[in-house]
Amino acid sequence: WWLRLQREKKPNNLNDTIKELFRVVPGNVDPMLEKRSVGCRRCAVVGNSGNLRESSYGPEIDRHDFVLRMNKAPTAGFEADVGTKTTHHLVYPESFRELGDNVSMI
Repeated sequence: WWLRLQREKKPNNLNDTIKELFRVVPGNVDPMLEKRSVGCRRCAVVGNSGNLRESSYGPEIDRHDFVLRMNKAPTAGFEADVGTKTTHHLVYPESFRELGDNVSMI
Protein backbone atom coordinates (compact mmCIF):
# COMPACT_ATOMS: atom_id res chain seq x y z
CA TRP A 1 0.00 0.00 0.00
CA TRP A 2 2.78 2.43 0.80
CA LEU A 3 4.21 2.12 -2.71
CA ARG A 4 1.02 3.73 -3.99
CA LEU A 5 1.97 6.81 -1.96
CA GLN A 6 5.18 7.23 -3.94
CA ARG A 7 5.23 9.83 -6.70
CA GLU A 8 7.09 7.59 -9.09
CA LYS A 9 5.52 4.36 -10.32
CA LYS A 10 8.85 2.50 -10.38
CA PRO A 11 11.40 4.48 -8.39
CA ASN A 12 14.97 3.69 -9.41
CA ASN A 13 16.29 3.82 -5.86
CA LEU A 14 13.58 1.68 -4.20
CA ASN A 15 15.95 -1.14 -3.22
CA ASP A 16 18.43 1.34 -1.75
CA THR A 17 15.63 3.03 0.19
CA ILE A 18 14.43 -0.29 1.62
CA LYS A 19 17.98 -1.29 2.61
CA GLU A 20 18.45 2.05 4.37
CA LEU A 21 15.13 1.63 6.17
CA PHE A 22 16.18 -1.74 7.58
CA ARG A 23 19.55 -0.30 8.57
CA VAL A 24 17.85 2.44 10.62
CA VAL A 25 15.10 0.29 12.16
CA PRO A 26 16.57 -1.94 14.89
CA GLY A 27 16.10 -5.60 14.11
CA ASN A 28 18.20 -7.31 16.76
CA VAL A 29 15.85 -6.77 19.70
CA ASP A 30 12.41 -8.28 20.21
CA PRO A 31 10.81 -6.34 23.08
CA MET A 32 7.95 -8.85 23.15
CA LEU A 33 10.34 -11.52 24.43
CA GLU A 34 12.10 -9.44 27.07
CA LYS A 35 9.58 -9.87 29.87
CA ARG A 36 8.57 -13.45 28.99
CA SER A 37 5.02 -12.47 29.78
CA VAL A 38 2.18 -14.90 29.19
CA GLY A 39 -0.40 -12.09 29.08
CA CYS A 40 -1.12 -9.54 26.42
CA ARG A 41 1.09 -6.49 26.09
CA ARG A 42 -0.70 -3.15 25.99
CA CYS A 43 -0.01 -0.28 23.60
CA ALA A 44 -1.07 3.35 23.68
CA VAL A 45 -0.90 5.39 20.48
CA VAL A 46 -0.77 9.06 21.43
CA GLY A 47 -1.23 11.94 19.01
CA ASN A 48 -1.16 15.65 19.62
CA SER A 49 -4.89 16.31 19.66
CA GLY A 50 -6.23 19.23 21.63
CA ASN A 51 -8.71 16.75 23.11
CA LEU A 52 -5.93 15.56 25.42
CA ARG A 53 -5.66 18.95 27.11
CA GLU A 54 -6.96 18.76 30.70
CA SER A 55 -7.85 15.07 30.17
CA SER A 56 -5.64 13.74 33.02
CA TYR A 57 -4.90 10.65 30.87
CA GLY A 58 -1.14 10.81 31.60
CA PRO A 59 -0.99 8.10 34.28
CA GLU A 60 -3.21 5.77 32.21
CA ILE A 61 -1.03 6.27 29.12
CA ASP A 62 2.14 5.58 31.14
CA ARG A 63 0.75 2.26 32.42
CA HIS A 64 0.95 0.75 28.92
CA ASP A 65 3.86 -1.51 27.98
CA PHE A 66 4.51 0.43 24.79
CA VAL A 67 3.71 4.10 24.19
CA LEU A 68 3.83 5.15 20.55
CA ARG A 69 3.82 8.88 19.92
CA MET A 70 2.99 10.56 16.65
CA ASN A 71 5.68 12.84 15.24
CA LYS A 72 7.38 14.90 17.93
CA ALA A 73 4.41 16.11 19.93
CA PRO A 74 5.73 17.73 23.13
CA THR A 75 5.22 16.07 26.51
CA ALA A 76 7.03 18.62 28.69
CA GLY A 77 4.48 20.74 30.47
CA PHE A 78 1.65 18.36 29.55
CA GLU A 79 2.65 15.29 31.58
CA ALA A 80 -0.63 15.10 33.51
CA ASP A 81 -2.52 14.85 30.23
CA VAL A 82 -0.19 12.95 27.89
CA GLY A 83 2.17 11.07 30.22
CA THR A 84 5.94 10.89 30.20
CA LYS A 85 6.65 7.43 28.79
CA THR A 86 7.67 7.02 25.15
CA THR A 87 8.92 3.77 23.63
CA HIS A 88 8.41 4.53 19.93
CA HIS A 89 7.93 7.54 17.69
CA LEU A 90 5.96 7.27 14.46
CA VAL A 91 7.49 9.95 12.27
CA TYR A 92 8.05 10.90 8.69
CA PRO A 93 11.75 10.49 7.83
CA GLU A 94 12.15 14.23 7.28
CA SER A 95 10.97 14.96 10.84
CA PHE A 96 13.21 12.35 12.49
CA ARG A 97 15.55 14.10 14.93
CA GLU A 98 17.39 13.14 18.10
CA LEU A 99 15.24 10.44 19.67
CA GLY A 100 15.96 9.39 23.24
CA ASP A 101 18.19 6.37 23.86
CA ASN A 102 15.20 4.26 24.90
CA VAL A 103 13.05 5.28 21.90
CA SER A 104 12.79 3.55 18.51
CA MET A 105 11.75 5.19 15.27
CA ILE A 106 9.00 3.47 13.28
